[in-house]
Amino acid sequence: MYVTNQQDNTLSVIDARSYKVLATVKAGKAPEGVAVAPGGRHVYIANNGSAQVSVLDARTNKITTTVPVGKGPTGVGLSPDGRSLYVANGGSNTVSVIDTGTNRVATRIPVGKSPVSVAFSRDGSTAYVANSGSGSLSVINTRTRKVTGNLAAGRSPVGVAVTPDGKSAYVADEVAARVLAVGTRTRKATAVPVGEGPGLVQFGMATSTRAAATVRAAVSALGSRSSQALIPAPS
Repeated sequence: MYVTNQQDNTLSVIDARSYKVLATVKAGKAPEGVAVAPGGRHVYIANNGSAQVSVLDARTNKITTTVPVGKGPTGVGLSPDGRSLYVANGGSNTVSVIDTGTNRVATRIPVGKSPVSVAFSRDGSTAYVANSGSGSLSVINTRTRKVTGNLAAGRSPVGVAVTPDGKSAYVADEVAARVLAVGTRTRKATAVPVGEGPGLVQFGMATSTRAAATVRAAVSALGSRSSQALIPAPS
């Protein structure tokens, strides 16, 4: 398990079985988002204060390289095949696409205002970027690396997760203290109030046959509260 520590510019490496800290690694300035490559060989750390991504070798727990990106990188998302890392640059309103084979920026994609996080469809064909400053999700075709559209996503979307079938994106709307389930095709949204300052969202399919289309969303608050809610998928 990997935890970014913004105040002391480090990454904690934790054994999830023993709950012991195995290593504390010096990262860049104000590390935020973190992503682990398929197979676990590399870990990618977005350093918000130094406009770069650090690449950690998980076998040695050492930083092997740093990749310059846009201003204020926050969230990072790996494509399902692990070949591309998408970095939300909150200070430059772009997404940097890093080729993980070369650890170089392949392109920068203009998105909405103050992008915070990135999530992929299961097949990797589409990436969704939560833009907290413009209240939208930018929809990116990962083959062309172009924005194909924008979805309305509340007042201040910060966290985003996509259902396995790709039909819905679940968005933590921080300022409005709610989660929105946005239909990626229908553009319809269902809102559920949660605790103050929701930040991240994860989900698992409900087991109830009566609510087969319902997704259980676990919402982590940026403050001290956390919430759970059953959110109907948009029809």
